[in-house]
Amino acid sequence: MSKPRRQLVGMIYAESSTPNAGGGEFHEEKVGIGQTIGNRTFYATMTPPPPATSCYNSEYGNGTVWSALSSSGQFQAFGGSRWNEVMNGDDLKQPAALNQSMRRISDRQHFNLSVEAVREVDIGLGLVPELLDAKPIAFQQSAQAGSPRWQLSGKLGAHHFFSFAPGRECQ
Repeated sequence: MSKPRRQLVGMIYAESSTPNAGGGEFHEEKVGIGQTIGNRTFYATMTPPPPATSCYNSEYGNGTVWSALSSSGQFQAFGGSRWNEVMNGDDLKQPAALNQSMRRISDRQHFNLSVEAVREVDIGLGLVPELLDAKPIAFQQSAQAGSPRWQLSGKLGAHHFFSFAPGRECQ
């Protein structure tokens, strides 16, 4: 598995619902979280149609998974305790260290489901069928859009997912 995909595993593990946090395991939510980050790699470097000169998407990073994750505090779980259970800086921990940090069976199952979800994520622009083929660019627990450029695409697990409103990708 490539390093960008391992970084997605860490983010999905850290952000997605888990029975230990009073939720459940939602495969679609995990895929949605991963695809949101994958889509940000596309929109970060999107070229605007003329006559526009910028897409104003710099908060999404520089086109890499790592920059999409680490840019300006976009994701609450990035660098937090759940992230640090499975990540060593910008990469997954080695297997022995993972076994040390994931002592509960439910943590190991959550990790394995996060790995499975990453296999369905397109790094670049991709759809999430469970969100009516939306291309999510943000998720949060609130249903209130965090930007006037966003529209609510749906809810998966504990998260509401947002896509760009039509025509707002570069505004």
